[in-house]
Amino acid sequence: MLSKLGSGRADTIKQKLDSYGITGNGKVELFADRQVGAFRTSNYYTVAIVGNYTIKEEILNGTVMPDFDKYVDLCFLWSKNLLLKGDIQGAINYFNKGMSYWSGTGFLDKPFNDTGKKEFETYKVGLALWMALQLNQTTNGQLHISDFSKMKNIIWSMQDSTNGGIHTGYTSNLGTADSDTNVETTAICLLYTPPETGAGGPPDYMIYIIVGMVGLATVVVFLVLKKTRRHSPRRVAPIERSFLSSQRKRSQSLKS
Repeated sequence: MLSKLGSGRADTIKQKLDSYGITGNGKVELFADRQVGAFRTSNYYTVAIVGNYTIKEEILNGTVMPDFDKYVDLCFLWSKNLLLKGDIQGAINYFNKGMSYWSGTGFLDKPFNDTGKKEFETYKVGLALWMALQLNQTTNGQLHISDFSKMKNIIWSMQDSTNGGIHTGYTSNLGTADSDTNVETTAICLLYTPPETGAGGPPDYMIYIIVGMVGLATVVVFLVLKKTRRHSPRRVAPIERSFLSSQRKRSQSLKS
């Protein structure tokens, strides 16, 4: 995301990730226009301990997920993967599969139905807009989302007025419930409006706020940070909570 926004911090973060031997995880490569294999469940590996922080790498090298199309985010990401392979019709089919879960307010996929919280995940709205724009560019505008404007409004109504980040979840009446903001959700929700397109999207001052927030982060999407304290309860950081929650649901689904 920082690279797309022209931030000089992108190279610094990439160099740090490279020093840990991290080049991808089987999913996030798609954001860099690199193809991936079949989606699998996640495992987490410690790559470094820096002070009181343990840095973990998420790798999708577990069991193949035959039901990945029940997860909206994976539908959109697989659409991207097929687009990179040149399978435009396949990409459109998986995009439409993801959109079939859209209720007009949020995505009613397996994670939503399996939880009692009934809280929509904001980043999935960002992924839908991101893929819609890419497919429209490929098909010369033949693909449309009737709720495009509504989805954009949902994203920006989730922006926190204090730190500029996007809240991870929202309710049917567009309340933020008990969700927080994190780098992952904010970056994904910005993918659909790179500044060079000049079409729609957040005003410049919002981009500057979020670039600053993302630039100060020490992890990008697939790094998990957790504070480690001896003889004290485990405290889960917001970005880790988002990853672990979604992966736990998928692992439980495969076992059942």
